[in-house]
Amino acid sequence: MQDIAKTHNGIIKTGISNAEYHADRSSFSSSILKMMNCPAKAKWEIENPSPRTETLALGSAIHKWILERDQFNEEFLIGIDRARRSKDDRQAWADWYSERGADGNVVIDRPAAEWNAEFERQTGKNMVTPDTLKMLIDMADAVASNPNANELISKGVAEQSVYWTDDETGLNLRCRPDYMNAEFISDLKSAAEIDDRAIIRAVANFSYSLSQGMYQQGVYEATGQWRPFLFIFVEKSPPYQCRVISLDEAAAIAGYEKYREAARILKTCIDTGEWPGYKDNLNFQLPEWAL
Repeated sequence: MQDIAKTHNGIIKTGISNAEYHADRSSFSSSILKMMNCPAKAKWEIENPSPRTETLALGSAIHKWILERDQFNEEFLIGIDRARRSKDDRQAWADWYSERGADGNVVIDRPAAEWNAEFERQTGKNMVTPDTLKMLIDMADAVASNPNANELISKGVAEQSVYWTDDETGLNLRCRPDYMNAEFISDLKSAAEIDDRAIIRAVANFSYSLSQGMYQQGVYEATGQWRPFLFIFVEKSPPYQCRVISLDEAAAIAGYEKYREAARILKTCIDTGEWPGYKDNLNFQLPEWAL
């Protein structure tokens, strides 16, 4: 592990794996701050970290192939082109897992949707199917063919871990930008659709603007530079469209304010030991679009 940049409050570290980063319990990431609309759920997540799902594993494969392809084989293996239904199918998979360092019989004793997670638990590696590999190749080609996207993931470093102490709350915070170069912070997002409506829904549903505010703050604490933040959206199905999105000033400011408010709520919960849940509402009003 090598420290590559530091100011009075922040530091950027390389050589930390994705698993190590997410296992850290000494600092808080954006995934926790996004849950502060219901602190009780955040407390549960802190104390009971969610296991890695197939969806998260696929997202990691997409990021690794597009941003760190030279390291892909360190974390992922290409599986066999076979179903998981019949007895012969299951035995073929058990043999494949066993040949690669796992106890194949233990893997296939679990529901098929959990095989990959169990394989990763035993070996530290994940599996992608040949069909998934074809998808990764096509997605990477789509990103490379977009001049703006290609510039954003060039002449920089992927998956660096940023740690800092928040001035206002004293909280130890962390973030892990997908890619940084001397000019930009970039966040790679895969999605089923990337038209305007789909992106608006994604930004709202997953609090992407909050993440932007937090990431920009963290990078500033570690480098002394407030860098522009851009999203690279790429579709997971043909024709694999790709587009670069920069939130306007109003959205960026709102996201930063949400991040700051979430940090304050988290600090209060820690100090008081009180982690409230959702409140009752006996006069719940629906917005016009839901009527």
